[in-house]
Amino acid sequence: MAKEYSTIKARARACRFKEMNNGWEVGEFHEKIHHASEELHRFVVVRRPIPADPEEDKQLTLFKDRKYAYHVFVTNLKTSPWRVYLFYRPRAAIEKNNRKLLYDYPLGKIPTDSWTANVAFFQILLFAANIVHWFKRLCLPKEYIGATLDTIRTDFLVLPSKLVREHKRNIVKLPHDYHYQKEFLEAGRRTDKLKLLEKFRFCK
Repeated sequence: MAKEYSTIKARARACRFKEMNNGWEVGEFHEKIHHASEELHRFVVVRRPIPADPEEDKQLTLFKDRKYAYHVFVTNLKTSPWRVYLFYRPRAAIEKNNRKLLYDYPLGKIPTDSWTANVAFFQILLFAANIVHWFKRLCLPKEYIGATLDTIRTDFLVLPSKLVREHKRNIVKLPHDYHYQKEFLEAGRRTDKLKLLEKFRFCK
């Protein structure tokens, strides 16, 4: 995403647009990024009419004029402007994912001064985040899809339960007043049905 420099915003508004079937419009222009360099970079502009609904209008975080809200990308892709937009659009979720890693997981506390150790730490953290993500999708009720790690931990992991042994079997006894007992037991049943180790081979 291009930064909101005044020159870029002016060029974005003034470029020649082509109307799409969905009512959006696309265009492009070439501009220097650094004054010290003569190299021109490709900018792709996508604009949409500002919604009449004030609440929907508030959700537009890009720069706006009286009629349109704009998306501006600087790119080296050679494909059409609309395909450039479709390529970059999913990356808008990156900031949200980064916030989750910072606040739900210890990404903000890199543990060592060793690059190799920190890479290993980061990969383990991502692996843990993926496990939680798929646990929510495959084992928990659909209302937990957007739940934070703190919610998952509070509702299903940090419990005052007891591990006892009865009839030569280890049994977890849940609290009698546990509010999410039904969901907990259902998650256990769904986990058992996955049988991941029987379906996938992680190593030879």
